[in-house]
Amino acid sequence: ASLVVVPATEIKPPIDINASAVGAFDETGRAVFGWQTKQRWPIASLTKLMTAYVAFHKMSSEEKITMTDDALKTEGNSGGFQNAEKFKVGDLIKAMLLVSSNDAAAALAMYYGEKDFLKDMNQTALDLGMKDTNFADPTGLSVENQSTVEDLARFTEFIYSSSPQIFAITRRKSDTIIDIQSGKKRVLNNINIFAGRPNFIG
Repeated sequence: ASLVVVPATEIKPPIDINASAVGAFDETGRAVFGWQTKQRWPIASLTKLMTAYVAFHKMSSEEKITMTDDALKTEGNSGGFQNAEKFKVGDLIKAMLLVSSNDAAAALAMYYGEKDFLKDMNQTALDLGMKDTNFADPTGLSVENQSTVEDLARFTEFIYSSSPQIFAITRRKSDTIIDIQSGKKRVLNNINIFAGRPNFIG
């Protein structure tokens, strides 16, 4: 369906979208259409965008992290991680963004210090003016990870302009991570069906 760009955002377009809240924005951040854009909702694995941002800016991508039982107890097993494997921070970020690995997100936060990591996540949100956003864990498993369409639009625009390496990872159809202990390579295939398309931003 053709859409008409309008200044108001509480307008439903003549297309079939089944969602509680929706927002569409152009590359400048201008709203095209949306509804319930100011309503807070649990954001699930969109949380990992903030986890990736904090990890990129607070840790060296070359730092090495050993996978622990505590990290592996996190719900889900995307990435196929095992106890005592060791990966660079950059590879754990890849696992988060390509296959939505909760284990990788937990390992990053635990290595840094989970309390401080969450503090940095929430402080970053405040600094960006995301006043209706809260992070309670680095994975998105908690329903207390909440935000609004408008706050997420603000954050994704910020990532797009200031940390393009994050969306660059999400555009890849696949990538490789390496267990430093064994030297074994592991291919991770992006679970996003848009990955690899030339018009996909991230």
